[in-house]
Amino acid sequence: MARDAIRIRLSKEIYSADSINKTAYRLSDRLSCLLENSQDHFVACIRPNSDEPNVDHLISEFEKELTDQSLRESIRKETEDERRLILAHVSSKTGMADVDGS
Repeated sequence: MARDAIRIRLSKEIYSADSINKTAYRLSDRLSCLLENSQDHFVACIRPNSDEPNVDHLISEFEKELTDQSLRESIRKETEDERRLILAHVSSKTGMADVDGS
């Protein structure tokens, strides 16, 4: 028997659509998630893939993974300049920076 979707309201100030979608993908073996977009928030409509006996545990896993994905996104943004600098340095040592051959 199909269960009703569990709806979780998520602030756009805290979570991005990308981090929510990555969370849904990571847990896609256990749940499906559709994302609804409102003006100031998202609504994640979560449905277990099977007759999951412990839906609360599944929702807890979703929330933990969402926190992880959100932090990864923040770190990625905060360290973008450093990553580019490292890549530029590495490519300059290997000749990869000289693409046009001049």
